[in-house]
Amino acid sequence: MFTAQTIADISPFALAAAVGLMLALESLSPLVPLLPGKPRARHALKNLSIALCTSVFAVSGNFALVAVAMWGTHRGYGLLNLFDTPWLLRFAVALAGLDFFEWIRHRLHHRVPLLWRLHRVHHTDPHVDSTTALRGHPLESVIAYSFFSLLVLAFGIDPLALALRSLVAAVALAWHHADFRMPARLDALISLVTPTPRTHRLHHSRNIRFTDSNYGTIFTWWDRLLGTFSPGDSQEPGKTGLEGFDSPEQQSLLGVLRSPLLDIKHDAR
Repeated sequence: MFTAQTIADISPFALAAAVGLMLALESLSPLVPLLPGKPRARHALKNLSIALCTSVFAVSGNFALVAVAMWGTHRGYGLLNLFDTPWLLRFAVALAGLDFFEWIRHRLHHRVPLLWRLHRVHHTDPHVDSTTALRGHPLESVIAYSFFSLLVLAFGIDPLALALRSLVAAVALAWHHADFRMPARLDALISLVTPTPRTHRLHHSRNIRFTDSNYGTIFTWWDRLLGTFSPGDSQEPGKTGLEGFDSPEQQSLLGVLRSPLLDIKHDAR
């Protein structure tokens, strides 16, 4: 039987498996032309190497979050533990409530210069595909898991609900970063609820008008309610990545990890 801790522990591996599946789907119906074989493989290996540097924080972070949820629930801490809250409501709060706070965290990482320096590691990928979901700076992971630990305690998030939410978020990350095209009507319908590869690709555009939109991870509701959703309309997202971060040196593993220390004059922030 799967426990909350078991489910949380497999979330990073579920992300990797979902990325593998999306890589296959991308080959069937790419949203934009794929890189040729060898460059595509090198791109995937580079993002995987960045992910390996972050993996210790991802695995330990998921473990710590569930441990905090177990400890808080056992002691009766948090808003939901003040009442006889049905489990389905607890799951809804974990899924939708934490997604709203993830939207806030994500937007802050675009607005606060120091946080942007960490988050832009994710945005410097010039060839966004499902492996981009694996690309992030380790220090951003530390901040994210610390932030969510406080929320878990404050709301009294149920451990199993939290673990399932982590699993859903992992699959969502692989899905909406994929270079995958769907029929326009289906894309528009799905994007009423959750980001699609097309809408999230706008978020990775070099055009800052689009970069500062579509922050959602699981749901598009927060962007729609708070005025940051962009459907793209007839506008194509164009090139992805960030100006000033395209050199081979800056795209190397070392270059990516030390990029928060660099003051790039072309960076729109």
